[in-house]
Amino acid sequence: MHRITPYLLGLTCVADPVPAAAAELAGGGQHSWIRLPDGSLRTWGNNIRGQLRDGTTETRRLPTLVPGLTGVVAVAAGTEFTQALKADGSVWAWGVNDLGQLGHGDSADRSVSIQVSGLSGISAISAGARHALALHIQRVSLEETSEVAQ
Repeated sequence: MHRITPYLLGLTCVADPVPAAAAELAGGGQHSWIRLPDGSLRTWGNNIRGQLRDGTTETRRLPTLVPGLTGVVAVAAGTEFTQALKADGSVWAWGVNDLGQLGHGDSADRSVSIQVSGLSGISAISAGARHALALHIQRVSLEETSEVAQ
């Protein structure tokens, strides 16, 4: 069933409850993420391509703490993949990779996160259905700008 009107999603957890203060929410194709203020992540949903980053392809019905990934300042989810931006400006990605959307230079799926090589100093990330984006802002001084213009 497809909905054309928005609706409120209520979440009730019996085990491993989600703290009330979520810093960010991200939703992919049948999987969801919560980033907490301390930089940790919780996830749940479909995991057929490893998009929950737990080393399995087991579906999770309740928000589950993601171990070993700390210092996260942003999370973005595509159809069956996820990426995280850490406070140090590094990007980590996992899940489906059939079109190279993880940025690892191959097309192998990953159920654990791997740092995207060649990216540093990233300030924002975003994900579409089958693609990922990373924003790098280069700051230059006015002196450097005028030297380039000459």
